[in-house]
Amino acid sequence: MTTRTRTYPKTEHAIRAFAGPDNARLRRIIRKTLDAGQDVRTLARTVALTGLGTAKLQTVYDAWTEETHRQATPSEPCAYCHAEIPDGEPVPALDDEETWMVLALDHADDCEWIRTRAHRRDVA
Repeated sequence: MTTRTRTYPKTEHAIRAFAGPDNARLRRIIRKTLDAGQDVRTLARTVALTGLGTAKLQTVYDAWTEETHRQATPSEPCAYCHAEIPDGEPVPALDDEETWMVLALDHADDCEWIRTRAHRRDVA
């Protein structure tokens, strides 16, 4: 059994959205295929063997590709929650809900920077 030393929150979210929260076997298959460095076609073939569709699989692969690339990117700790954040991450627009949700995956649940949208929003 392989022990995963690094987790990728965005990838895990995409895998759960694709496989569903109750399909642990499929989630393990996807993780093993990604950890082996396989491309999206190999991943699609592997998942197809399980009898499930592969329409949303590109989302899983894209998240994994982004996060593994970011792992090699220089990072610095968040000043509020101390999570390792890639250098040069732009601050999203105040009303860009989707980008803030993705950023929140990299930070602690109670990170002040995320809650206040970089101190541009009042939080009670």
